[in-house]
Amino acid sequence: MIKVVLRLSLCFAALAALGACAGTEKIALTKADAQWLGGKTATNSLHEKPDFVAMTAGRGMIGVFGVGVMIDEGNRIVEENGVADPARSIATALGRMLAKKLRVDFKPDRRPEYGSAEVSDAGRPAGGSDILLDVETLGWGFRYFPTDWDNYRVDYNARLQVIETATGRVLAQDQCIFTKDYDSSDSAPSHDDLTLNKASGLKRELGEAAAFCARQFSNLILGG
Repeated sequence: MIKVVLRLSLCFAALAALGACAGTEKIALTKADAQWLGGKTATNSLHEKPDFVAMTAGRGMIGVFGVGVMIDEGNRIVEENGVADPARSIATALGRMLAKKLRVDFKPDRRPEYGSAEVSDAGRPAGGSDILLDVETLGWGFRYFPTDWDNYRVDYNARLQVIETATGRVLAQDQCIFTKDYDSSDSAPSHDDLTLNKASGLKRELGEAAAFCARQFSNLILGG
């Protein structure tokens, strides 16, 4: 019975951390749109940080009802340690790649606060850019291994939309799901590895997730 509860708990926690893995239709940038992007201005969107799911063995034993507790604990870790949402760094990396490869004039939105990424009634985000690089974190968190309660893996899920702000047309779209593979769970970080020293381990793992997703999204837009 305990094993069944744990399997269900891991399932619910993984779904919560990954935003239920909602599918996103992949739309690759066409050659015509790639040419059109040359010389256009672009900026990144800003979203609220989603809930961070921190699943530990003790919380997992509570089952599905413990997800709320995991979210509270995860949000506390993020807030107290200044853990950044990777979405902004992914969008910035993409913007720089577009500037280099397609001559897009990318101006990152550096405001610290988060707001709506919806295109305004006038069809343009703040700053009047032609293109919006809308990268949104759909889910993030960490969870222990089913057979190893001492070590953890980090999950990250993000969606990209490249939007023409004048019309709201989506030029490119994709979803990235990052879950790091290990030869053995013993080589995965412990809870302390992730959360101590201002959550330096968690920040490092999320940095890997951001780099992975930036590469995936770049391949979609620039063709590898």
